[in-house]
Amino acid sequence: MTDEIKNKILAPAGTFFQGAAALEAGADALYAGLPGFNARRMVQTGLSSMEEFLGLLSYTHNKGKEFHCAANILVKDDEFGKVMKALSAVYEAGGRIFIVQDYGLMSLMLKEFPGVRLHASTQFAAESQYSLSFLQEKGIGGVILPRELSLDAISSLRSHFPELHLEIFIHGALCYSISGQCYFSSFIGGRSGNRGLCSQPCRRLYKHNGAMKHYFSCKDLNLSALFGRILPLGLDYLKIEGRAKGTEYTAAIVKIYKNLIQGLSDSGLEKIDYLFNRGYTEGLAGQERDIINEEYITHRGKKCGVVKEPGYFKTFEALNARDGVVLPESGSGGFLSRGAGKGETLSLPSGVRGKPGEAVWKNSDARLKETVPGSNAAVPRLIFSYHKKYSYRFPQKIKQVNSSLYVVFPPEVPIEENRSSFLQPVASFQAQEGSHRKIPGSFSPGQDILPQGEVFWVESWEHYAYIRSLGLKAVPWWTMNTFNSLSAENFDCYVFSAEMKAEEILKIANRASGVVFCDGPISLMRTRYPMHSGVYESEKGHLFFADTQVRPGILFNERRLLAVDYIPLFWGKTGGILYDGSRDTPEEFQKRLGLYESLIEGLSKGASIERSKEALKAIAPFTRGLYGEGIL
Repeated sequence: MTDEIKNKILAPAGTFFQGAAALEAGADALYAGLPGFNARRMVQTGLSSMEEFLGLLSYTHNKGKEFHCAANILVKDDEFGKVMKALSAVYEAGGRIFIVQDYGLMSLMLKEFPGVRLHASTQFAAESQYSLSFLQEKGIGGVILPRELSLDAISSLRSHFPELHLEIFIHGALCYSISGQCYFSSFIGGRSGNRGLCSQPCRRLYKHNGAMKHYFSCKDLNLSALFGRILPLGLDYLKIEGRAKGTEYTAAIVKIYKNLIQGLSDSGLEKIDYLFNRGYTEGLAGQERDIINEEYITHRGKKCGVVKEPGYFKTFEALNARDGVVLPESGSGGFLSRGAGKGETLSLPSGVRGKPGEAVWKNSDARLKETVPGSNAAVPRLIFSYHKKYSYRFPQKIKQVNSSLYVVFPPEVPIEENRSSFLQPVASFQAQEGSHRKIPGSFSPGQDILPQGEVFWVESWEHYAYIRSLGLKAVPWWTMNTFNSLSAENFDCYVFSAEMKAEEILKIANRASGVVFCDGPISLMRTRYPMHSGVYESEKGHLFFADTQVRPGILFNERRLLAVDYIPLFWGKTGGILYDGSRDTPEEFQKRLGLYESLIEGLSKGASIERSKEALKAIAPFTRGLYGEGIL
């Protein structure tokens, strides 16, 4: 394969047989997760050992195809030795393409591995000319574009960045949240999606306005109908999601899309409904708003009939022996013993009765299975040893750390610059003045007017790259996932990831001027997909608030973060603490700010601060967040 070839099918490989079948079906490249350090590590995919992983790499290269190693999670300081050991083994075995999310790991790999090509993960959420220019200047060779981009936006990026390897997802599961900015799983269960442990709370049932539905569960992406517009774009990779799905599914999807690329009239597309899906959508690529499946989260396929009497149903289409059917209402299903034509009466699988009027769905096609390629190859295991140790240095420790109280003021409250010596006000976007400014997620670089200021606090890489392109100072917000020393050394000031433990923050605090988010609203998900405003209630009775007046829309935790018990640990050892009062009423804000000033003054004088702490806790319900428990 040469770099000039475009529209290469990039297929998932959660197991050796899944990857081998995808290659037999026509995939041009495979991507697989580095054992222990990938975004699907919560799933036992079958490539759990380095021997098997490297065996698949060798097998893929022997087939003349590309292999992409996904090391796409945030990395802790004490994990760099392990992850670099594993990456060095992949590099020495011939791996040259890597998918990475962590900014610090990106920088380190570019230094340590000559000739490597890094692809910024979709979790990096690089979606504009500013963020792609920033990554290209850093030495990143490819970008996996966010699923929320329109084809027009993708076309514009392709024309502006002809040398970057650009790829998009064309098929498979969709995340409701902007990738890399979902903290739902972390804060409700201690399992971080940014660490490959997502528990998929978006797929669960929630009550809204009295109705219990799957309000955040997306349909599956299917861009087959848009191929007439996609192929001329000349993208480098067309990517299929599904490392946790089966061999049959992957091979069939690869074959269908490969046939579409080759322009074959008999592509098999008419049978795509019978492969795993939650209903299909073209998403925002096709400007479609019908993205959510509120009714079910499992595979049903396509309605093929209705129960006429217990044990029998009338068909809506011709069916074959060994086709699979399911009756969602009664929760039963199985495989047909014989086929029938459209409009005929057919017996249900043995033991399945159903109720008159109940819908019957076809969820697998026997003839499609017969066309799916498989692999009889033995699972290769590549013997290796970690014979080379890569050396790297963490940033120098700072001898003295000066802490400040950073406070984001509500739009209605005027800034008081000299209120306390340790106070650093951060003005809202709408404020009349302020040397420090908080840029909202809705800000559109190059279109919206940037207010006057010296330092800008930003929530995304797009905004960070834009502010830096203007020669101004930017402070990454906690949603930019600064998780380790190597990421932190790139910034003069930043806010630590809110997914870190207190002890992890303290270990790296004196290497850079990191600020700890200690008080304010917790954005669990940021989304560009449809969302109803108001309150959602989980099956366990927890409440979440959706704000649809902002863009992107935000789902907030029912309780604010209040880590006031940890402030004595952080003060004087970090760059300071952050109180985000942007959503507080003026009255509540002034009360909280006064208590924080008393607390910090008490700390500096060695006086008791218990009264201030308890008064802050009494204002509203709160959570201490992940600082104590951490994430798995």
